Amino acid sequence: MGWASNYAGHGAVTIFALTGGRQGQIAYVLMDEAVKAGHLAVRELPSPAVPELLAVNSSPEPALLLDGEILVGGWQHRTLNSTVFAPRGQTVLPVSCVEQGRWHNVAVQFSTGESSYPRLRAAQAAQVHDSLQSSGKHISNQSAVWQSIQQQQQATGVKSVTGAMSDIYVSRRDAIAAFERALPYPDGAVGAIVAIGGQIVSLEFVDSPRTMRKLWGKLIRASAVDALSHPAGSPVDIKRAVRMLHRARLAQFEWYRTPGIGEDVRVVGNGVMGAALLHDGIVVHAALFRQH
Repeated sequence: MGWASNYAGHGAVTIFALTGGRQGQIAYVLMDEAVKAGHLAVRELPSPAVPELLAVNSSPEPALLLDGEILVGGWQHRTLNSTVFAPRGQTVLPVSCVEQGRWHNVAVQFSTGESSYPRLRAAQAAQVHDSLQSSGKHISNQSAVWQSIQQQQQATGVKSVTGAMSDIYVSRRDAIAAFERALPYPDGAVGAIVAIGGQIVSLEFVDSPRTMRKLWGKLIRASAVDALSHPAGSPVDIKRAVRMLHRARLAQFEWYRTPGIGEDVRVVGNGVMGAALLHDGIVVHAALFRQH
C-alpha cells in the first residue's frame, strides 16, 4: 500500500488518503447495495434480542457489512459490532443498540443508515476485543454505547426523544454536508487516515478503490459528527499519519472466528486497537483506532 500526500482538511478534520494495494480480486456486494436491490434482508430474530440480528442473503455473492454501519428499524436501531462477510443464506449479526428509548417494532426489515462516529467505533473495538478474549463472542458494552451517544448528543446540541444516534445526522445535516463538500473522494484511494482536533484517530481501508469510493461519504460524515464537538486543533503533519501506519504493522495480531466467512483478525497494542477481515489471504476491510 502506498501513500498520497496530505489530502485535505476542513474544520477539525484532516484526511490522509491511502492508495495502492490489491484491487478488487474478491467479488462481493456492499450492504447498502444488497438491501436496496432486495438481495439482503436484515431483520430481528424470531425472539428479538438487543445484541443480535439476522441477515438473509439471497445473492450468490457474499455481502460485506462493515463494523459501525447503522441499521434503521426493527425494535431498535442497531450498529454492527464487527465487519461481517455474509455468504448466501442466513448469518447472525453481532450488533449494539444505538436507540435507547424504544423497544417496539417499526419495520420488519431494517434499512441502512450512516456509520457510527470514530470515537464510538474505537470504544466498541476495545469492548469487542475484551469479549472475544473472555467468551469468543463479538459483544460490546451496551451501557457504555448508550452513554457515548448521550454525551455526543449533548456535545452537538441534539435532542432525541428515543436517544437515537441517527438523530445527530438529521439535526446537524447542514454542518455535516459542509465537510462532505470540502472533503471529496480522491481518485484511487483505498482508505484514509483520519485526524480530528489535532489528533490521529483512525486508519481504515478496503480492498479496492471502487469500494472506497462508495464508502467515502459515510466515512466523512461520521468523522464530521465527532469533529462538531472538537476545536480545530493544531495542524497534523503527514509524518504522524505515517507513524500510525507503522504502529499497525508492529502491533500484535489475534485470530478469531467470524460470524460469516473469512477470518477476523484483531490488531492490538503499540497504540492501536481494531480489526481486519481477511478472505483468501486478502484484507477486505480493516478499521484501526489510535489509543492515546
